[in-house]
Amino acid sequence: MRKLLLILLLASPCFGAGPKHSFQDPLINDELINVYKDIKNPQINYTSISSATISSGSITNLTVTNINGSAYTAIVAGQLPATATNDNAAAGKLGEYLYNFVGNVPATSGVYIAISTITLTAGDWDVSANCLIAPDAGTVVFTVAVCYVTATPGNNTTGLIQGDNDAEPTINNANNGNANITGAIPAVRVSVAGSTPYYLKIRANWTTSTVSIYGRISARRVR
Repeated sequence: MRKLLLILLLASPCFGAGPKHSFQDPLINDELINVYKDIKNPQINYTSISSATISSGSITNLTVTNINGSAYTAIVAGQLPATATNDNAAAGKLGEYLYNFVGNVPATSGVYIAISTITLTAGDWDVSANCLIAPDAGTVVFTVAVCYVTATPGNNTTGLIQGDNDAEPTINNANNGNANITGAIPAVRVSVAGSTPYYLKIRANWTTSTVSIYGRISARRVR
């Protein structure tokens, strides 16, 4: 039977677009579909296929109960299935998460330091960050505090867009002494065509004593 159906498929002018003809016997129809799938997609393993209609090179109303050994769940419009446990999305997959935290790095007044970095692969990402500037000892008088995310390392402001990809914590009397300064950068869309390092850069200006910085940069693949 399968050899006969294979001959029919190969002889059909619309074979490249899929089997077009149907038979009155549903068992033959099912077998026709099975043969076609085996030829076009040999990597797919299925348990059963039913309720299929073949017309104009398209297969509609297809019900699949098992693919590659896993139960198949139909996707409802607007309702994408999610993981059912505390695992991680694989690299390149929707939901992939990147994270890097570095702490207790000595800072230099007035100098931007790329404290932490992640490498984004091609795709659409939401990048966010958190920064902390901490006096080590004594009385510290801060005048400037800035942190931002960028694809450019070094002591510069390349890529800095105020109000978009940065945080500039308010400095007041509470920060003059031994109080920490913190800043958070909400998700910023970053779309890259190839592997691109992204940096969290922190700068603080102060007088007297020493300061350490801490920072986390993370990204979630959204597309």
